[in-house]
Amino acid sequence: MLNPALYEALRRTFGEEPEIGNDGIEAVFSCPPIKRTRLGRKTKRYAVVEHWGEIYILNCPLCGDTRHRLYFSHLFGSSTKMNTVTYYFGRLYKCQNEGCNLGRQLDRMTIDESVVVKTKPRAYTGIMLQTSELPKGCLPLMNTDVPQRVMDYLYQRKFPPEELAHEYFVHYAPKGATYQFREETRKFFDERLIIPVIQGRRLVGWQGRRCQDIPKDKYKYLNSDIKKSSCLYNRDIAMFHRDIVVVEGVTDCWRIGPESVALFGKDASTSQIELMKTLWGFSGSAVICFDTDDPKAKLKQTRLIDRLRREKIFPRGVAALELPPGVDPAVLSREDIRARIAEARQQCS
Repeated sequence: MLNPALYEALRRTFGEEPEIGNDGIEAVFSCPPIKRTRLGRKTKRYAVVEHWGEIYILNCPLCGDTRHRLYFSHLFGSSTKMNTVTYYFGRLYKCQNEGCNLGRQLDRMTIDESVVVKTKPRAYTGIMLQTSELPKGCLPLMNTDVPQRVMDYLYQRKFPPEELAHEYFVHYAPKGATYQFREETRKFFDERLIIPVIQGRRLVGWQGRRCQDIPKDKYKYLNSDIKKSSCLYNRDIAMFHRDIVVVEGVTDCWRIGPESVALFGKDASTSQIELMKTLWGFSGSAVICFDTDDPKAKLKQTRLIDRLRREKIFPRGVAALELPPGVDPAVLSREDIRARIAEARQQCS
């Protein structure tokens, strides 16, 4: 094995033993002459790799393919020196699955830029997708120690606890449970529902929601140290559906069902839109359903639809679901909201 450090990092990151291809074969590359800009400054120098040599093969976490078609060269993230000049190899990875536009997605979503490129050849200490852990002291939602008042609240909202536990892995955190936020240990001062955010079969963060409804509650949700703009809640389930529904929050997903994804707000980031294109950009459609309790919601919904149509993210079309003023999708019954979605989907264009 030519790069055991990279092999071990990939094994820890993806949770599986990488397969090795071209075992023991060195990559073939050349170092082009130094180029300068018009201002005379040196540009960053990259070696030209003609043959990847030994490769490490895994399942792609982005497209969900399970045929071991994601390849990493043993030179991934390393550099070399020639005549005191450092040449970088860049990101030598590729998913061979048809339609997986991994290039910019993996760069933007899963690579820690501060550790990928090193000045020492074959140095690799980074982790590709930041993993998280649930708060200490939290319990599975169906645990017998979860207070009955929490169950009553969920039944009142018509969210079956069994479904939340088995389909969305929701947990319960009592008052006093602790969690890590960056370098700081924090404590919950009230009880919360813990909602895991899973991307590519890996826990990347969570949201903690109050177990009660308070009007205009600024602290309804607490978030772990998670970059929400790079995630789509319920992505791992919705990716197996051709036609999806895009909503704001996690409870909207719970109400609508497995074909829905949440943006964690009313604005879609470039990373989220590119992820949609990767997963549904070949034959998918979307219905956009935002809450109408915000006067700006309709404007933001219209802007998002215009952008999705302009960039041709969903080939089968995009439509808006217009709800009555002041209505949250999560307060409707599942039968009602799904009937409205089916009607709106007929208007996809």
